[in-house]
Amino acid sequence: MKPKSTNRAVQPAAWSAVLAGVFLAVGAGDFLGDAAFRPPTVGYDAWHVGLPSIWAWTITFWALGVLLIWFLSYEMEPATASGVEITPLEPAPSVAFRGTKIQEQEMLRLGWPISEIAARTKIATWIFGEDRKGATQ
Repeated sequence: MKPKSTNRAVQPAAWSAVLAGVFLAVGAGDFLGDAAFRPPTVGYDAWHVGLPSIWAWTITFWALGVLLIWFLSYEMEPATASGVEITPLEPAPSVAFRGTKIQEQEMLRLGWPISEIAARTKIATWIFGEDRKGATQ
């Protein structure tokens, strides 16, 4: 049997860090970041970090989020196997081979959505396509 993990004492702090990170990075705390360093309307010369406050706030909490994900993944060990063997209750069901007529009908039904996606992509490319160098205007 594997010894109990020592991370149980850190779990409440980890959940608190996740909730605080979500609040400050993408939640209501994002409004705090808009005016954290300087008001966004004062201009480039007055900004402390050379960017609007919301950008600096977002970059900061993105970096802290990467550290938080690292901490949760490696230090909290959420995906580590427990060492307990799990046995299935019954054998897995076998899949019966279906007839080719049903498969043919399914492929025909799948053809229309694929055609529609291709048509929409072609139309979007035609509308928003980039200018070609040799094209006449």
